[in-house]
Amino acid sequence: MLQEHTCLKDPEDFPNEEFSLPTLLLAISRTETGKVVLGMQLAHALTYLYDGGWLTGRWQERNFSLFGRGGKVPCKPWLKVSLPQQPRPQTIKQPRFHRFPQILELGIILLELQIGEGLESSLGEQPTEDLDQRWAMATTKFMMMEKHILSDDYRRALAFCLKPGASLSAEAVKQPELVRQAIHDNVVVPLESAITRSKIGHDIFESLDLRDTMSSSPPSTLDQLLPQEGTRPSPSEDIRHQTTTTPASQVVQPDEKNTATEIEKDFELFGSEQELQPNQEQSRVSDDWIKGFKQIVKDKLKGEKARQNELRVKIAVLDTGIDLKHMDFRGEYKDGRIKSVRSWVDGADGMEDSEAGDSSGHGTFIASLLLDLGPPIDLYVARVSKSKNFKQGTSENIANALHYARTEWKVDIITMSFGYPCGVARIKSEITQAVQSNILVFAAASNDGGNRSRMFPARQLLVFAIHSTSGHGNMSNFNPDPKRDENFSILGEYIEAAWLTTGGSASTRRLSGTSFATPIAACLAAFMLVYVPCILPEYQNLHHCLKSYEGMRNVLQLMANERTTAGGLAYQYLSPQLYFGENTLAGITASIEKALSF
Repeated sequence: MLQEHTCLKDPEDFPNEEFSLPTLLLAISRTETGKVVLGMQLAHALTYLYDGGWLTGRWQERNFSLFGRGGKVPCKPWLKVSLPQQPRPQTIKQPRFHRFPQILELGIILLELQIGEGLESSLGEQPTEDLDQRWAMATTKFMMMEKHILSDDYRRALAFCLKPGASLSAEAVKQPELVRQAIHDNVVVPLESAITRSKIGHDIFESLDLRDTMSSSPPSTLDQLLPQEGTRPSPSEDIRHQTTTTPASQVVQPDEKNTATEIEKDFELFGSEQELQPNQEQSRVSDDWIKGFKQIVKDKLKGEKARQNELRVKIAVLDTGIDLKHMDFRGEYKDGRIKSVRSWVDGADGMEDSEAGDSSGHGTFIASLLLDLGPPIDLYVARVSKSKNFKQGTSENIANALHYARTEWKVDIITMSFGYPCGVARIKSEITQAVQSNILVFAAASNDGGNRSRMFPARQLLVFAIHSTSGHGNMSNFNPDPKRDENFSILGEYIEAAWLTTGGSASTRRLSGTSFATPIAACLAAFMLVYVPCILPEYQNLHHCLKSYEGMRNVLQLMANERTTAGGLAYQYLSPQLYFGENTLAGITASIEKALSF
């Protein structure tokens, strides 16, 4: 049976040619009008059909049909449903990394409308029914083409479908009315705004004549409009709609930089943090925060030494290296917590090199923080740059180090305290593969305040973008403006840690920046990776969930206090002191178990 959201006014108007949505993808996607209107119709329908009796299967493109006559294809999709004699429950396999499979599938359709072909074929992959794999492919494709989606509203709708967690909590799974409202607010409304801005007339909803919206000469029949076997887009067609079957790891978008010559020469890869003037009060508050966090780690893991050794967390830090001569690191290399120091600079190509050192101090500072605050961790140091400034070959160094951290070190967490003003294709691909391997990735947001938005890779989907606060939890004025998704923030001001031994074997500096909030957030995540298995007997299942982006995000949100800005968006200040101080063990256990039950 076919069920349409809006009934036809006259049965005689019923078109007599049926076309599946996949068949029409390329034709529709070649018009901004078609993709937005059809996407809005599908989203609008889902707000009514979600968790209802009509929706007995998956929200897939093959379950929709459109009917045309001549050259006209109305943007009114019909949903194919069966009418069994006895009601039957839905049999959608729940994905691990996305709580709402029908929203995910809506997002995939919106994405396919943009690329003009099926998701798998656009990436050169085999078709799959596995929603976790489709989610991973969709996020990869979205990251590659995000900048080429002309409509900000369409981008917003797509981002929500692929990552709805910021608007929908775990509890919403059992509250369909909340899900419907979220789809309306985050998908339907943005797409309606896109339609309003494009000044599409009402008549287009009744019958979309694709021939009239083509930039080239219109074909005379629908058969001419649809892609024929063996044909390819002409060179004159808009490049945004050309597709490729090159594997995702090799696709390079026009705005993505791969060589140093394409990035401004004076660009500071590792930010513009400066040594601070003495401020006793700010320093004291920051020191108290760190002391309080270390006490939590000590108290909560007390008596769990055997379990700690079993659950040691492997962290890779990609930075300017490490000065192993510092007192903080004595006895740590090889025999202690620093398991490997490898260099990718000056053609070293990932060689183990304990003598490489650190000519900047940035990496030494961060390594010191990780070892000071971290629970039982093993540290893996990747030297990807000799200085704070971008140099030719740095991007390749970072990509190679990411690959090594995933495939050889097999780490649990990667922390990166640097940022690019633009995306880098291979780094994007390596991060995506790391996330798919259940590696948690943390990156510094930016230190330029309102003058710049989030930097890359912090702005990449499924990367924890970390902002900075004072020891009191007040937002640092150098943070970038918050986004609509998570804006996690943690202590990043007046932090004291190790510095280069040119100033003495125990030299330190006190610095501020999102670069230094990032390793602290990574330490908090590492602590939870050890702590959760200690308090939950069924940790074998939940610990696996905790290693995913969504699982760790849900747990971090338990400790987050929202600090709303004048623009209505909020930073989520991570305060483990407040969370552990105000909740009993029973309350903590229950909240974490609930957060990981998705």
